[in-house]
Amino acid sequence: MASQLKRNAQHFSDTLSKDNALVEETGEKLESNFGFMQKERIRLRDHSGKSWNTTWLVFGSITLVLSLFVLMVAIIRVTSR
Repeated sequence: MASQLKRNAQHFSDTLSKDNALVEETGEKLESNFGFMQKERIRLRDHSGKSWNTTWLVFGSITLVLSLFVLMVAIIRVTSR
């Protein structure tokens, strides 16, 4: 019984050391990923700020084209009589 207990303790110790190495490796990867995400967050914030100008330009262009279309239809209707 003591030998079985000793083997179980040895196996548990080996498993703990393997798990410890895995936890350290995972921690390093998480730290690296965190740094990368911080950098990408800043880049995305800058891109988002710049892209709103383009979005408003597109909305303005669509509004202008629709307004001109309505104006042209009105002019055609008025002048065709």
